[in-house]
Amino acid sequence: MKTEFVKSIDSTNTYLYEKALRGEFKTERAICADTQLKGKGRRGRSFYSPDDTGLYLSLLLFPKCTVKEAEKITTMMAVSAAKAAGALSGEDVRIKWVNDLYLNGKKISGILTECSPDITDGRPSFVVTGIGINILMPEGGFPEDIRDKAGPLLKRIPEGYDSVTDFKRKLAAGIIDEFEKIYADFPASDFIDEYRNLGMLDGTTVRILDGPSVTVMGIEDDFGLKVRHEDGSIEILRAGEISLVL
Repeated sequence: MKTEFVKSIDSTNTYLYEKALRGEFKTERAICADTQLKGKGRRGRSFYSPDDTGLYLSLLLFPKCTVKEAEKITTMMAVSAAKAAGALSGEDVRIKWVNDLYLNGKKISGILTECSPDITDGRPSFVVTGIGINILMPEGGFPEDIRDKAGPLLKRIPEGYDSVTDFKRKLAAGIIDEFEKIYADFPASDFIDEYRNLGMLDGTTVRILDGPSVTVMGIEDDFGLKVRHEDGSIEILRAGEISLVL
């Protein structure tokens, strides 16, 4: 996949989305930035994107799939990034359903997937998926509002890398390589066992945002999260409908 590297950008997702929307980009590609000035998170939130210490990567895709099937792209990116980050760092990177990566109890990454506004026969004309990964602790630490939740992938750059930029480029290449392996069979869900194995919630008690505490029982074949309420009732939670609080 053709990959563009830039020092700074408003948002890697927005850049690819707007280029595809205007018809300027018609083939699949990736962009990787050292910093984002207007990083985007889920539910309209901003994504903290400091210079030099993070990796910000987005992919523009033209999948032949329905909007419902496109929801799998987030989980595909999660598996790809967890595997690549774990392989390069030697750390046990885990997925918190549905779109966050965690290490040692701290969130190190978030994923945002966006479909084109034009939908024909239930199929988007393009999809953009982006990931931000905290590689190192930023100077002065994380902002106060996320300080207790956020963490870095690394304490220091491993031997064998010339710089943090060198590590980030290899990580970006690793994520893209892992993603393309899964994407080759899309919209099949053959990677679901990897997603399950990389999960961190099975058997734990979590709280639904603004809701009750539940016990996680596992991941369904359609990537729904199976949970048990205190009264013993079972519910399948769907991506995009709720958030979980550890």
